[in-house]
Amino acid sequence: MKKYTLLALFIVISTINLFGQDTTYFDSKWKESNREESYYYRVDVKEGGLFTRTDFYIENDQIQMQGNYESLDPEIKTGHFVYYHSNGQLKHVGDYKNNKEIGEHLWYYDNGQTEAIETYEYGVLNGRYLEFSRDGNTT
Repeated sequence: MKKYTLLALFIVISTINLFGQDTTYFDSKWKESNREESYYYRVDVKEGGLFTRTDFYIENDQIQMQGNYESLDPEIKTGHFVYYHSNGQLKHVGDYKNNKEIGEHLWYYDNGQTEAIETYEYGVLNGRYLEFSRDGNTT
């Protein structure tokens, strides 16, 4: 499965580069920078009425975040977002509507253990909220 994911990612990146897609580079504080001083890079692709944004760690080309936006100026998140630690472990997964958190959001430590479970209703923490230590115990 991992081989297919890597192959798909390679095809997407290659296709984007073939069509001259602009890449934006950022320093470690997410300030726009040049490639030589960058920590992250970003690719935005317009698909239908949405923009799919994928941010990468420059050190290893690992995906840092992927999600959809209704608009990029201003940025309005919509749908499912997934964030990763630089080691490839899942960091955060959750849904957004009109730039507000909705439903269950899951957070993970870089060792793969669950860090927190949060439930949102239109951007407001509402419902279940649990925190866990790095070894998996509730705090």
